[in-house]
Amino acid sequence: MKKILVIALAAVLAVSAMVVVAENNAKEENQLQTLEATENNLVEEVATEEEAAQVYSLSGAVTEVGEDYFIMQDSLLGEVQVNFGEESVFEGVEADKLEVGQIVFVIYNGAMTRSLPPQVFALRVSMFVVTGEITELSEESMTIVRDEIGDEVIVSLPEDAPELAVGDHVLIYSNGVMTMSLPARMNALSVVVTE
Repeated sequence: MKKILVIALAAVLAVSAMVVVAENNAKEENQLQTLEATENNLVEEVATEEEAAQVYSLSGAVTEVGEDYFIMQDSLLGEVQVNFGEESVFEGVEADKLEVGQIVFVIYNGAMTRSLPPQVFALRVSMFVVTGEITELSEESMTIVRDEIGDEVIVSLPEDAPELAVGDHVLIYSNGVMTMSLPARMNALSVVVTE
């Protein structure tokens, strides 16, 4: 009888141990699933933050202007229709002053239609223009005296620059980058003789 009691007690202990092990395994499995879910959420959040930090841009010459849109020839994508509204920010040019031939930079949210031409909605439209008179000229660059400030700027010429001469008044489209040196230096994307 003692043997039966000892065997029964051992069996109860063994079953209890198996229940405890099964509960621990279930807890570990739940913790693992929770950790995996947390890790997946973190990965998604990081991906979303990276996407939010990504800047989508276009640059090129305006080829057509409409009431609430313009078409431009982007240097990489070709012809793109840029739509804009009240929430679009314009820098260096006003929406109603856009003209064919101007070079603009557009920032948009990354959404682009599959239409022909593709369409985007502009968050920001920027145009960087410097005007002035040519005082020195070489094959690769020119020095101008800016109209706005009266200081000298050395401008690297684009390959397709028009015929230029000292004394010409020019309008220079750039990417907005100018050195802090004296005289300042900048690269021209396009040069237009205005006088």
